[in-house]
Amino acid sequence: MADRVFCIDFGSAFTKVALRADPSATTELIKLPGAWGLGGSDFCFPSMVAINRRDPANQRCVFGQDVVDLKTGNGIDVYRNWKKWLFQDVSDSATGSALSPLMTLLHSEEFHRLAASYGVSPAEGRFLRQIISAGEELHGKPATSPQSLEVRQQQFAGKLAAHYFTWLRKQVLEACRKLDKTGLRYEDIPARVTTPKFPGENPGVESLCQALKQAGWQLHPEQPVVTEPESNVIGVLTSGHNVITPKQKIQFTDMFAKGPFQKVLKDPEDHPAYRAFVVDIGAFTTDLAAFTLDTGGKTLDDPRTGYVITQKSVPIGISQLDEQIQAAVNAVSNERGEVMAQLTAADWEEYRRAVYAQSGKPFRIVGINIALGKGVDEIPIRETIHQFSQNIAAEVAAFCADHDPVGTEELILSGGGSMIPVVRDAVLDAATRNDRTFFRFHGAALPKSAGSTKIAKLTDAFARGGSALGGASLFFESSYY
Repeated sequence: MADRVFCIDFGSAFTKVALRADPSATTELIKLPGAWGLGGSDFCFPSMVAINRRDPANQRCVFGQDVVDLKTGNGIDVYRNWKKWLFQDVSDSATGSALSPLMTLLHSEEFHRLAASYGVSPAEGRFLRQIISAGEELHGKPATSPQSLEVRQQQFAGKLAAHYFTWLRKQVLEACRKLDKTGLRYEDIPARVTTPKFPGENPGVESLCQALKQAGWQLHPEQPVVTEPESNVIGVLTSGHNVITPKQKIQFTDMFAKGPFQKVLKDPEDHPAYRAFVVDIGAFTTDLAAFTLDTGGKTLDDPRTGYVITQKSVPIGISQLDEQIQAAVNAVSNERGEVMAQLTAADWEEYRRAVYAQSGKPFRIVGINIALGKGVDEIPIRETIHQFSQNIAAEVAAFCADHDPVGTEELILSGGGSMIPVVRDAVLDAATRNDRTFFRFHGAALPKSAGSTKIAKLTDAFARGGSALGGASLFFESSYY
């Protein structure tokens, strides 16, 4: 058991850390020193890493806010969205003892970046290499390499992770010492980490845990890992509250926020079942979850007996949309494409706010007389965002269709992608197909009205920090049941 715990929600774009300082304490998001976030969200810390290679004898890593205005070049390598390297499937990656010049090109980092800029997916790249490999083997030429690009990326990401979490630990402990909590040894508090929910066992989970250990984090003794979809729904539904009885057991009815979930626990005869759907659109994945409580019309001494969660993560996120937008702009204007290729992380944040919202306002860089998102690239961008929204909507529609309606249902829409109006509307439309109705929508950027469905506005803390808050919840401490 752990009376206190950190939860690290390692995101592709931002990392959030939450702390439950005592069993019954409300979980808090750690405000990191110098944090650079969205709209003043000082708990959103950039996950990117840069390596300064200008002095080969003294290469060093740069983290956090020190990276947001950097771009690759002149001895600096900037790594954004490297989380996907940890979790990518390398099962079909090439192995062997020789490497032809053509396969060297196809496995190179340069080819990978070029392909991404034109919207070529990793799966399509692997398929191309398989075709070339088959052709070379047919002609008796070596076609494979000791380590494929994907394997090298995964190994490199593991090294980046160890450095990043070492730096993060230092920042977290520094921030904790400024909290008004006396007598706590923060360095001894164990940590839990959130991970995507992919099918089967993904080696990225173990790599992530190893990196945390190397960085000095003590992992939770019973449950060091919790999936992002489940932790998100718990974070939002509990609002970070942890409540225990005098006998040191979880008090469910008070821990979960007032609403239909409590009604099911307190009055199961009239309200026998409840479900919350979660759609969390992040930088790397879109996480889907269905949290269902079915009492069968009877009072449950232990709600876990009626609690079921189905969940999945799909590799569709805002970083993929960024790559698709870059490819769409390249296709209509080399000049605009070259400007976009030089955007820093800070530039991209401003670009998304201006262009993805389709407010009609272009994005401009000081000193460059080009209005990105307005003119020749406006229609391709609009079409790309629409197609992206339809891809997510298809996943949401299929996921909801797999669950027959029960009693009272709610929909929680979170993550940075939920702020894009076209994406948000596509998700709401997909979730309400086949006459499905919801008691309430939760979200940070929802329309002011949705017919008979109530609207509950999520603050940034829950729209972006819900997984960290939920992962630190007493809900995941089995010894308190």
